[in-house]
Amino acid sequence: MVADPAATVRAVGSIDTGVLLDERYRIVERRASGATATVWVAEDDFLHRRVAIKILHDHLACDA
Repeated sequence: MVADPAATVRAVGSIDTGVLLDERYRIVERRASGATATVWVAEDDFLHRRVAIKILHDHLACDA
């Protein structure tokens, strides 16, 4: 089943510290933001290590 892109955009807009993504990655802190995306530091709950997650800004992520 393909996820509704609009639902994904709404979820991305609510990202903040403590949020759990994909039942695996817990957001720790915002690292940087640029013209196209924001980079977050997260804890991988399965592998017990820190990872970087790059998320496109809402206005770019809504294009199917």
